[in-house]
Amino acid sequence: MQFATFFIATLATVAAAAPLDSAPVEERAGVKATLQIETEPDTFIGNFEVPVPGQNNFNRKAVSIRIGTVSGSVAARVQCQGFDNKGNKAGQAFSGDQVAELRKGTVLGKVSCKKI
Repeated sequence: MQFATFFIATLATVAAAAPLDSAPVEERAGVKATLQIETEPDTFIGNFEVPVPGQNNFNRKAVSIRIGTVSGSVAARVQCQGFDNKGNKAGQAFSGDQVAELRKGTVLGKVSCKKI
């Protein structure tokens, strides 16, 4: 009987000490959006990564921007928004195959992305 009491008490202690992480595996793994940024007509940077959710600084002139790929999740739906170097929105928010066209001469300061 003492063994059963000890065993139950040990299980209760271990269960109480175990961390509870109810986030799905893909959220714990970290999702990244890889963007394609057109810096001038027909000239692209295709390896600009932004954590989701999160942001990344760019600080270069850009013509357009779009999501190339999303990694770390099988079905993550991601929306991104560009901001100029003064913190104002640059172009419209974009997701999927959408392209955000930027005004001529826009210096893309940062891009933020989130799950939708």
